[in-house]
Amino acid sequence: MEAKRILLSAIEQIEELRSRTTVHSIARHGLAAAKNHLAYVMLGNGNPEAGIELLRESAGIHACLADDFPKTLAHATNHAGVLRSLAEVVGRDPERIEDALQIADRGLRVLKAATKQSPSSLECQRLTARLLLERASLIRRTRAPDSQKARGFREAAEHLAQLVSRQRDELTYGWLGTALHCEAYWEQRAGQATAALKSIRNAVAAVEQAARIHPGGTYEARLANMRALLARIQGAQTDRGVALRKKVK
Repeated sequence: MEAKRILLSAIEQIEELRSRTTVHSIARHGLAAAKNHLAYVMLGNGNPEAGIELLRESAGIHACLADDFPKTLAHATNHAGVLRSLAEVVGRDPERIEDALQIADRGLRVLKAATKQSPSSLECQRLTARLLLERASLIRRTRAPDSQKARGFREAAEHLAQLVSRQRDELTYGWLGTALHCEAYWEQRAGQATAALKSIRNAVAAVEQAARIHPGGTYEARLANMRALLARIQGAQTDRGVALRKKVK
């Protein structure tokens, strides 16, 4: 609770500063950051509604800053980052998936505009990939067709593959492996066996690379799950091949 007290005090002081300063952007930036940190304190203390409201307020302040300073990339990426967090938190409630999807789409629009301004921004690319992965995870929990769920993860995987060509770290390989694994699962469910086989093989390769960078952790368990799916897809293809040959005979 000490963190909550400190952050509430900081917010009060920043609000007071805003009333006395002519440099409102600095005060607003500090206020957005404080509300963002306090949101996670509230979420950690089991108060999701207060956390969600604080994230919405933080996103609103960042949106104003991005509008006021359209050429400052940091304001756009801060805005998109808070929207990603908000989509993830709101999406925990099965009744609010659609709301979470709209938030994720808003974040992607912010990043699309920022990327036009700064095409080489690694931060824009990273946040876009993470938002696409979050969006795909939300779609997975709807009644959308299996092929649409696969398409959501495919789009995320494509962006992560571009990102990993610039940022070859454990985390990015891990995200790529997750996106490809989920893509393969839904492709298999949609009857796209050949595509699923390619996706799951690439998923295994990505997670193996992450494990080489950082041995241990949860990678062996993840690889075991991926290899089990790979075996199922290969087995189903073999069974279909045998059945087809029998039918031809």
